[in-house]
Amino acid sequence: MTGTTYTPNPDPVNLPGYAGFDPTTAPNGGQGFTKNIGGNQLPNAPHFTTSLMADFTMPISSDWAWTLHGDFYWQSASNWRIFNDSEYDKLRGYTNLNFALIFTNQDGWQAMAYTKNVVDTTAITGAFLNSDDTALTTNVFVTDPRLFGIRITKNW
Repeated sequence: MTGTTYTPNPDPVNLPGYAGFDPTTAPNGGQGFTKNIGGNQLPNAPHFTTSLMADFTMPISSDWAWTLHGDFYWQSASNWRIFNDSEYDKLRGYTNLNFALIFTNQDGWQAMAYTKNVVDTTAITGAFLNSDDTALTTNVFVTDPRLFGIRITKNW
């Protein structure tokens, strides 16, 4: 800013006491900070994930069969930002378990009763740091809560 005079931005939203951004009072002149991120874990890239699925089907008549379905997912810990800063950036590992009982007819009818997220785990799966104009708030993304449902379908 050599040779120029800084004039603070006018108040964009009529906030009392808002003088605008002044880089002369901001840390590091408002230019940010340098941080070596070499060797850091990539965001949302856990070292390990696994999923297992099993179906057991048994006929109950000449036209109908039932299937017991289960699936399991596990993800190890990861980070949601490239900085890998201590606990703030850490996403804990989590599991998810789903079950379904499915009745299928030879004529294309299917009825399913299911439970998603059986153990009702609430895990943070990602996050997003907002800009400083929102006070650096963080939005988090979480798993869906336990869900029970019934689905009936017809295939032609």
